[in-house]
Amino acid sequence: MSRHQLTPQPARPRIEVVIGWDRPLRTFYAQVLTLDDNGDETDDNPYLWVGTDYDEITDPAAVLNAVRPYAVLPDDLTGKLLADAVREGARLWPTVGDIAAALLTAPQRTP
Repeated sequence: MSRHQLTPQPARPRIEVVIGWDRPLRTFYAQVLTLDDNGDETDDNPYLWVGTDYDEITDPAAVLNAVRPYAVLPDDLTGKLLADAVREGARLWPTVGDIAAALLTAPQRTP
């Protein structure tokens, strides 16, 4: 999993914005978290949390647009996110059909 911490917009100093690639879920993700006076994450619900489902966001532009109101976006961030996805790859989950085919073609034991 990659994780890039972004600089919050000046009008939003008490938040943390992170964005990256989640290999197990095969998705780009973004979080906008509330910070307390000490700069620690609070237990409050995040402002934003996208990319929590399998194959949810496959285009980095979608997560960039989601965090645009909250963070300053570096010019090279799209390239970094795409490079993260290529470098880390994706965990491929077997489909129900794959599992069924494996069970049907497995050698049968005789008692």
